Amino acid sequence: MSRAFSGVRVLDLTHVLAGPFAAYQLGVLGADVIKIEPPGRPDFVRGRGPDPELNRQLRGINYQVQGGGKRAMTLDLKTPGGREVFRSLVRTADVVVENYRAGALERLGVGYDDLSAINPRLIHCSMTGYGQSGPRAEVNAYDNVVQAASGVIARCDGRKPDVAFIDYGSGYNAAFAIAAALYARARDGRGQRIDCAMFDTALMLMGPAYPRNSTPAYGRRPCRRAAWARTRRRTACSSWAPRRRTRTVACGRRSPPRDTPAPGSRR
Repeated sequence: MSRAFSGVRVLDLTHVLAGPFAAYQLGVLGADVIKIEPPGRPDFVRGRGPDPELNRQLRGINYQVQGGGKRAMTLDLKTPGGREVFRSLVRTADVVVENYRAGALERLGVGYDDLSAINPRLIHCSMTGYGQSGPRAEVNAYDNVVQAASGVIARCDGRKPDVAFIDYGSGYNAAFAIAAALYARARDGRGQRIDCAMFDTALMLMGPAYPRNSTPAYGRRPCRRAAWARTRRRTACSSWAPRRRTRTVACGRRSPPRDTPAPGSRR
């Protein structure tokens, strides 16, 4: 029996967890997913997992759980030849999924406007920490960073949940948005741009708890400057600094420095 996305071709330019998981969901439903990685810089998750031998082979379990069923190739988008090959792939593709920093592909000449000019039916999904616009658009973000910045860790008594649920929730959001865009294209024949931010996913997942915990009666507010995650071995802090940069600090102490506001502080 034909699966829902049989015949759909996806170019997967993502890495780590959220983006690869989104593309994997499309592959599970029958899409032909082609994972594209820079030569010499494979997705670092390939080397992660409980089996050291598989890690050495760059086939770590952490990679396989969201890489199954994908074809793979290397392509250097920083070279004219690599960009030309990519453009030729785009001509027959249905979806491009990428999680580069906002503006990175535009600077290389392979952003949404460039690619949609080649293929107006293309659906282009960009996955970032904070979206394509705004003061944090160019800030790098991982699951733990977004958990801290959004207030998730502050709402867990300063402890980071030991699951990457922001990554996987974002992957589901992106896959659902792509599915909707494919449905819309079947009606009007037009592609579109999807802007999927991990920070938005975090706020959505906290939806029921946010109003309750933000009222004066509870005395808890989102951590605006920094949020600390305490574990048995180290303390991790994520904060945003001037010039649109983020900083993650991991150290051996079990509590933040004295001049760092506690979770929920109004400072």
